[in-house]
Amino acid sequence: MRTRFAVGAGALVASLLVQLTIVNGLQLPGGGVPDLVLLCVIAVGVVGGPRCGLLAGFTTGLALDVAPPAIDLVGQYALGFCLAGYASGMLRAIVSRSVVLTLAAAAAIAVTAEAFAACLSLVLGSP
Repeated sequence: MRTRFAVGAGALVASLLVQLTIVNGLQLPGGGVPDLVLLCVIAVGVVGGPRCGLLAGFTTGLALDVAPPAIDLVGQYALGFCLAGYASGMLRAIVSRSVVLTLAAAAAIAVTAEAFAACLSLVLGSP
């Protein structure tokens, strides 16, 4: 149990550091950047369950909110990643049935979380 926690926490910290140092400098053709932290939160939620996904989403989202350059409102990523982690934790029952269904649901959660963050940014007037 402690090993699983240590591996999950290490993966979250590593994805957070890679996101802030390397990935945020990359630009996709549409102007966005890939979100490794969200994918890691979804993976932790699928493996650990809803509670672990919720906690992982909140902590990493809050870390992204306060990390420089902090131009968004504090709590915006924390809310979106928290909901994504919880939703992916609810997928734990599906994992034993079908891997393809789990990957499709995880992709849908990632798209929904990014759309939620964009809509929240527009509603709150964040740059």
